[in-house]
Amino acid sequence: MKQFERFAECLKRILQEQKVSVTEVAKAVGFKSRNSLFRILNDQTSYDVEHTFLKNLRQSGIVELSEIEWNRLEESLEISRVGISNYVSNQAIRNQLLLPKPKNDDFVCASLGDEPEEISLHELMRRYIDSREVELHIFCCCHPAFCRTVAQVLSETKPDCNLAVYQYIFAGEKEIVANMMSIQPLLYMDCYKAYMLEPDTCPPETETVLRNNSTIVHYVDRQGEHRWEYLILVNSQRIVRSVMGDDRLYNMVRSLMTEDAPVKHLVKSEFNNLCHSVEDYMNYTENLRLLERNCAIMSLKPDIPINFVHPDVLVAPIMEGLHEMGAGDDDDVAQLIRQLYDIHLQRYENFINKKKVTHTVFSRSAMESFAKTGKQSDHFYAQRPYTVSERHQILTALREQACNNPYFWLYFINDEVAAHQAEITLYEGRGTMFVQADTGYHLGGDHNEALINNADLNMKLKNFFLKDLLPNYVLSYQENIAILDELIRMLE
Repeated sequence: MKQFERFAECLKRILQEQKVSVTEVAKAVGFKSRNSLFRILNDQTSYDVEHTFLKNLRQSGIVELSEIEWNRLEESLEISRVGISNYVSNQAIRNQLLLPKPKNDDFVCASLGDEPEEISLHELMRRYIDSREVELHIFCCCHPAFCRTVAQVLSETKPDCNLAVYQYIFAGEKEIVANMMSIQPLLYMDCYKAYMLEPDTCPPETETVLRNNSTIVHYVDRQGEHRWEYLILVNSQRIVRSVMGDDRLYNMVRSLMTEDAPVKHLVKSEFNNLCHSVEDYMNYTENLRLLERNCAIMSLKPDIPINFVHPDVLVAPIMEGLHEMGAGDDDDVAQLIRQLYDIHLQRYENFINKKKVTHTVFSRSAMESFAKTGKQSDHFYAQRPYTVSERHQILTALREQACNNPYFWLYFINDEVAAHQAEITLYEGRGTMFVQADTGYHLGGDHNEALINNADLNMKLKNFFLKDLLPNYVLSYQENIAILDELIRMLE
C-alpha cells in the first residue's frame, strides 16, 4: 500500500481486498450504469462526484470497513482534491498551528562506546544546560518532537549558562513547509538562530551534512573542561549519541557552514539592536504599513490586530499609557502621537479601502477575552486597556466591514480546533510573517518574529488558507456574524 493514494487508487484497492464487484457497488449506491463507477475508479471525475459517492458508499453497507479504512478513504479524497504535495504541506501546517501537541513524544538517546547508555533527549539536554557554556549546531533535524523537546529544555536555561543554538535547514520546495513548521517552538528563543539553505546552491559536502539530520554539541562543564558530542537522528523515536575525544569534527563542520555564508539566509528578524523605545516602534510600524499596502493578506490570529483599530480610538489608550510610563513631557508625547496617528490611519484605510482581499481567522475565546478585558493578545506595551466604549466601537466597526466590505472576510475557527500555537500572516507576493503570540510588541524585549520571502512556502501557505483552513476549520458566515453580535451585546 502506498503512503499517499488518490481516491481512485484507494477505492480500487479496497474493493479488490473486499472482493466486491463493480456491478454490486454501482447498484448499491444507485448508479444506473457501471460506467459511472468506472469513471471514478479511473480518476476521471470531479471531487464533488467522489465526495458524494463516498457518502453513499458508507450509507449503503455494501462494504464492511474498519474506521481506519474509512479514514484512509477520506484522506485519499482530500489528496485528490489538493494533490499529494499540497496535502503533505497542509498536514504539516495544520499539525503545528491548529492541533494539540502530543504529550509523550521524547526521543531515546543511545550512546556508543565502552559504556552504552540510554536516556531521553529531554534528560540529555538538561545535562548540557547544566554547564557553563553550551553551543549547539543543528543540521536539519526538523522533526517536530525534536524541536519541541529542545525548546522546552532550553526555556529552562539557568541564568549562568551561556547558550547559543544554530540550526541550518533546507529551503527547497519539498522541505520548506514541513521544516519551517517544525522549528516554530525554537524560532522565538533569544539564543536561537536559524539559517535557510537552498539545496541547489549548497556544495555537495554541505548537503551531505544536512541530510544526516545530526547535531554537534560543544559544552564547557562546571569544572571548565571542554567536551564535544555528536547526535544523529535515526528515526522519529531514536537518536544515536557519540562522545568525541577532541574538537576536530566540530571545527571541520563549523568551518564548512561558515564558508557557505553567502548562500545562507537568516530566518529570524533581529530586534536586539533596538532600544526598547516608542520611536523604535514607530519605525517598526511604518515598515508594517509598507508591507501591508495594497496587498492581499491571509492571517491566523487570536484576536483583533492593532491595524483593525481606527486611530481615533487608538490615540487615547496610547497617550494615557505613555503618560503613565513617563515617556516624556507633553510636547514629546504629542509629537509621538501625531506620528503614530498618521501611520495607523494609513494602515487602517488600507485595510478598509484596498481592492485586495483580506482573510482573517480569529479564536473565539481570545476575542471573548478582548471583549471582557480590553486587552489584545498582542497589546502594545505602551498603552492602557481599551474602555468598554472603545471596545464597543472597535467590534462594531469590525462587524460593519465583515458585513459590507466585499474585500474583507472575517472568520472564527471551529471550537474543536486547538488554540492558535502561533500567529501567521501571508502577505501575498511579499512574504509570510510568523509571530510569537501573546507579546506586547516590546521590541528588543518579548517580541519575536520572522518574515520569510520564499516562493514555495508562500504558495503552499496560500493553498493551506484557501483550500484547507477556510473550507474545513472555520464557522459559516452567519455563525461568524452571530458571534460578533454576541460580543457587542456584552458591551452594551
